[in-house]
Amino acid sequence: MLRPTPLPVSLLRLRLPLGQQEQVQEPIEVLLSTTQLANGAAYFALFNAPNLPTAIAAAALIGLPGSVLLISVETHIQRTAPPAMLGRIGALFFAVDSLAAVVGALGAPALVTTFGLTPALNTISALALVAVPVLASKKSRQAFSDRVPEGH
Repeated sequence: MLRPTPLPVSLLRLRLPLGQQEQVQEPIEVLLSTTQLANGAAYFALFNAPNLPTAIAAAALIGLPGSVLLISVETHIQRTAPPAMLGRIGALFFAVDSLAAVVGALGAPALVTTFGLTPALNTISALALVAVPVLASKKSRQAFSDRVPEGH
């Protein structure tokens, strides 16, 4: 089911003639899986950069898909959550996001100690890509479309 997309894709509509604006609607799982793939690729580029300018460019590129990903998820939650549950769902999302940051902060040193710096950083980059097949799966598409209330 196609539905309105979050802000980043909506900005693309500004370049289209007025009559074609409603035709640009990407399913949310396409946007999420694409930005997650770009995010993981940017981490690989950063951690394997051959020199400082390449590392700086890769670090700057991490912010773009990461921001689009976060904004897209937040927008999707706000559009699809029942109004009475919006606060609880948003709080759960941010709690899980914070938990992932804590787990990463505690797990990364253990990976570096066990495997060494370069293999640990590449493992972390690969973990960022684990969500891509999940987000692009048929089951994910069904889960996203089942939760869209009428009129959205």
